[in-house]
Amino acid sequence: MTSMATESGHKLVKVPKPELERLGRHFTPWADGLLRLCPGHWLFPGAFAETADKIYNFKWKEEDVVVTGFLKTGTTWLQEILWTMRNNSNLDHPLANTPILDRVPIIDTDMYINPKAFRFVTPSHPLKPMLDDFRRNCPDGEATNGIYIQMAGVLPEPRTLKTHYPFSVLHPDLLEHTKCVYIARNPRDVVVSLHHMSRLFKYNNFTGTLEQFVDYFIDGDVVQGPYWLHVKEAWERRNHPNFHFIFYEDLKSDVKKELWRLNEFLCTNLTAEQLANVERYTSFGEMQSRNNFTDTKRPDNPGVKKEVEEKEGGFFRKGVTGSWTKTLTPDMVEKIDKWTNEHLSEIPFRYK
Repeated sequence: MTSMATESGHKLVKVPKPELERLGRHFTPWADGLLRLCPGHWLFPGAFAETADKIYNFKWKEEDVVVTGFLKTGTTWLQEILWTMRNNSNLDHPLANTPILDRVPIIDTDMYINPKAFRFVTPSHPLKPMLDDFRRNCPDGEATNGIYIQMAGVLPEPRTLKTHYPFSVLHPDLLEHTKCVYIARNPRDVVVSLHHMSRLFKYNNFTGTLEQFVDYFIDGDVVQGPYWLHVKEAWERRNHPNFHFIFYEDLKSDVKKELWRLNEFLCTNLTAEQLANVERYTSFGEMQSRNNFTDTKRPDNPGVKKEVEEKEGGFFRKGVTGSWTKTLTPDMVEKIDKWTNEHLSEIPFRYK
């Protein structure tokens, strides 16, 4: 495939070899290559071609709540908040301590996995736990057909689902009958957090400098970028009655206020005591101690670089705002701010 059209109206174009080689200097080469989605110039793994139309045609329901946002903007925290508000406000749900991904599937996970790989999974293969989860949840499903899309489809109601996809690749009718909560974070902190994640996980295995990563980020050369367009598409929908836009920094500075706003938007009608339960249970320290983002039975996750995790922290690292002040140089901040003013001047980002 050199190019193909999708039902969302995008043209998928294979990233040419010279560009792949340029990205490969600092990132692990993708086995299936990379795609550019136009319009938008989005950068996605090659396996997205297998699921693009399945995502576009996914059957959302009126009872669904969808967590949306770019990578490392607080979506994991938000998904735990929303699931707890809707299912565990009394802190008595039997599934509360199971892996978050079992309760709130991330439907874009499939594009990081070539579906053909499931044909060759052995007992020691890194994909074996995923395949086991899939077979447990979808005994009649076909693993080569997008496992997370299928698991999301059979999730018991009320479903809380999550995606990092931009709105332009999702069906335009999504907001007509389904509530979505989008979380945005200031670009300076996103760069710092995404840089850490890109070094932590082996599928990215970023080996360059932070300064080089800043350039990749603002040039739209990180997977699922460009960030500015992702936020812009959400901001344009902020006044839709089924859409709730929230800033990570506001959630950190006054979580009680934001929980009450979410309570009203979701029509969950929780009491002050129940919201206090949610606040406590979804605090950074509590989530970090549970560490149930991944399967807790597999502490030596083969997809994680242990040397980075042990020295700098894992997926739940700091959970603070303003970490850019101790990490980015003045030149990096100036470069990011210039890019932000060019593309997102209308967004009132918070930096503390």
